[in-house]
Amino acid sequence: MDNLPLKKAKLLAEIVNIQKQAKVAAVQKNRGAHYERQAREAEERVAKLRDEIATIDAEITARKG
Repeated sequence: MDNLPLKKAKLLAEIVNIQKQAKVAAVQKNRGAHYERQAREAEERVAKLRDEIATIDAEITARKG
């Protein structure tokens, strides 16, 4: 069984969760460097997850091709 679509769905859900946390951090950004760091780290995690999703999409396409 091919688990790539399930893995992709989990990654997308994780991105949504991280983005929600990042919004909270962005609102509190003016309260200190800690929140700025959290927002920056969230952006980096989302970028990595998007790269992973792109890899999964490419693999799915290659299998169908």
